Amino acid sequence: MVRSALFFIIFLNALLLSAGGVLPGNAQAPNPTEELGIAALEGGRWDEAIEIFTKLIAEEGQARYYFYRGVAANSAGKKGPALEDFNKAIGLNGEEPQYSLHRGLWFLVDGDYDKAVNDFSRVLKLTPNDMEALTYRGRALLSIGRASQAESDLTKAISLNPSNATLYKLRGDALTAQGDRRAAVKDYDAAIRLNPDYAAAYNNRGVALAHTGNTRSAVQDLRKAQEVADSAPPDKPGIDPGGILW
Repeated sequence: MVRSALFFIIFLNALLLSAGGVLPGNAQAPNPTEELGIAALEGGRWDEAIEIFTKLIAEEGQARYYFYRGVAANSAGKKGPALEDFNKAIGLNGEEPQYSLHRGLWFLVDGDYDKAVNDFSRVLKLTPNDMEALTYRGRALLSIGRASQAESDLTKAISLNPSNATLYKLRGDALTAQGDRRAAVKDYDAAIRLNPDYAAAYNNRGVALAHTGNTRSAVQDLRKAQEVADSAPPDKPGIDPGGILW
């Protein structure tokens, strides 16, 4: 669970530093105090952000303030309060996809895959081409044995972002779960072309190759997976450079 929490924090940091930040898509322009809170989020000053948004909630109680405080709380490891804030934000404004996306991520990391699927489905109803929601719903579906549906989500995500190695690796996992290991190998090939240091893709390709009878290549891949894993930075196990987990 500590490792999963680390994954989530790394993802949130990447999201905060992306072009869109964590500002909800339809949010109004932030006021000066809110800007200070957002700056604290972007700077990784979680406790400061929590304090600022708690003050704003006491004054106005808007949905986005609960959302921002939830992001800060979760990044600080305060999972319970984070979920409460995400729930409140969605209760106040269920039409903002970022709120459901982040709560879905909370459930995904926590292992509550059915609830994660529900939240990502809510996002996709609002924004059908949301690549992140497609990716994470695919990951959650795969975890509850719905591999064919996971493959469908990941195929659509790949069409939206064909240069992301993790999407091919995940679809390879979905194909493997359905027994189509030769097709899975092709997806692992694509993942490795895009990210030559992707340990999980080498590992899973090795396993798939072993099942197809290609023992020599399987052993080479499994050795390569171990080499890459041993040389990976300790703070980013299993993280794709694109900022997507697994």
